[in-house]
Amino acid sequence: MRSIPLFLPLIAALAVAAPSASAQSSYGPEISAEDFGQHLRALSADAPSGESVQALRAAHVERQFARLGLRALDAGCGPDTRQAALPDTGTDGAAAVYLAHWQDAAEVAAVLEIAERFTTQRPRPAHAVAFLFRDESRHMADACAPAGVTGTVIEPRNLLTLDASSLVRELSLLYRQGR
Repeated sequence: MRSIPLFLPLIAALAVAAPSASAQSSYGPEISAEDFGQHLRALSADAPSGESVQALRAAHVERQFARLGLRALDAGCGPDTRQAALPDTGTDGAAAVYLAHWQDAAEVAAVLEIAERFTTQRPRPAHAVAFLFRDESRHMADACAPAGVTGTVIEPRNLLTLDASSLVRELSLLYRQGR
């Protein structure tokens, strides 16, 4: 319960920064607290009656895969898993797998923000880059890596305790880990 007051200023600042949850992010090469906030608001919306929050989040993730031109993967990881690969990457080295858990909207928003930045950058990495959204822990990520390739699993954590500039700095560091 202690963390709730810490992230309220960030949520308030992000709510003012962008006009609506349905607005598209800026789709540029820079990590942005405003873009993160747009994803976070869309992922934190109340689910319509009869629909789960996870289904709402999965639908948002699938829309973002299509918008970003990410290649959705079906690696047999279960019905509650969504995964996509960054196209036009090399096969050298171990894959970088960005992992977010459905239960944490900030993690999901962070991985989507990082995925967006990857789609704007050239040249693409010489290794595979994948984005994985699921319930299970990090230890299960290896089984769902692209084509069974294991690699570095990168997970955003405790993002709602950060102010906007610290958030951008942390997301930028996470992004560079997968480059």
